[in-house]
Order: sequence, then structure tokens, then C-alpha cells
Amino acid sequence: MALFASLLATNLQVLACDDSDCETCDCVKYGHYYAYWNPDGDVYSYDSWDSSSDMRKYIPEGATIRVEGGVDVYIVKYNNGKMYKRLVLNPDVFVNYRHLHWDDVMTVSQDVLDVYITSTLVQSEETGMVYRLYPSGDTGIKRMVEEDGCVWNEMDQDSIYLINGFDERSYRTASSLD
Repeated sequence: MALFASLLATNLQVLACDDSDCETCDCVKYGHYYAYWNPDGDVYSYDSWDSSSDMRKYIPEGATIRVEGGVDVYIVKYNNGKMYKRLVLNPDVFVNYRHLHWDDVMTVSQDVLDVYITSTLVQSEETGMVYRLYPSGDTGIKRMVEEDGCVWNEMDQDSIYLINGFDERSYRTASSLD
């Protein structure tokens, strides 16, 4: 599958594509490298982007991303060679994380978003509880994961995000998962 990404961050447009997409995007291929332009139209850098693992150079740990025209914002995480995204439940949760800023949200193609594994597991920094989240619009429910239960033993521990108490309290509580 052709990997095409258009990222907008810090007024620097970064474009990446493979052989099949270079004819339709604004990058120029030089061997295995692509040219990226800054807003003035000057070549910013030459770099390669041959696989999804190269995205880490452009979408750092903790970055916020969304698909162009979409309203859902995700926080990116890398752990043990895996790439995760976690949905931010609503705008109130977003602004409660003081290190997140709307101006820093990167716009990515659907192909790029789909490369990331959606994580629904979180751990509260206030209570230490681990939950599986079930978002629904700007609301959702959380179900505590019982330590050493079936779900605990089968879940991907690498995908657990640390959340603050405001985020934890933004979900309604449902029955625990064994």
C-alpha cells in the first residue's frame, strides 16, 4: 500500500510519498530520498521515508494528530517497536492536559492514521487503576481491568497510556473486566 502523508506542523509542510504517489504530490524523488519544502518554497531537507517506522521522525512521541477535516484528535505513543494512538475524549480533556495545544495538532492522511494501533487502555496517575475505555462521541464509559484476570493477562501492556484524574473522571464507570 502506498504510504502518503501530509503533515502540517509549525508552519512547515512535510510531504512524503512513494513511487506511485510522487506524480500527484508536491515532493520530488531523488533516488530513495524525497525533498521537503518550507513555506517559502525553498527545499527544507532531503530525507527518506520508505516505511511506517520512518514516521517517528516526523510525528514524535506525544504528538497530537487528526485526519484532515476530522474532529477526532489522537495522542501518539511508541513502545517496543509498536505505534499507538489514543483518542482524546473531548475538548475539555484536551485543554486539561496543559502541555497539549490546539496549534500543535498535526493533520495526517487516513493511511497514516491507520498505521497506528488504537489503544483503549489507560492507567490513572491518581488512582493507579487500569481501565479499558469505550468512547462514544464526547462521552464514554470506563471499565476497570482486574489485575491477573483474563483480560489483564491477554491485554497489550505496551499500549497502556497514563492519564490524569480529570481524564479518568470524564468517563462514566461500568462493571469491571475480569
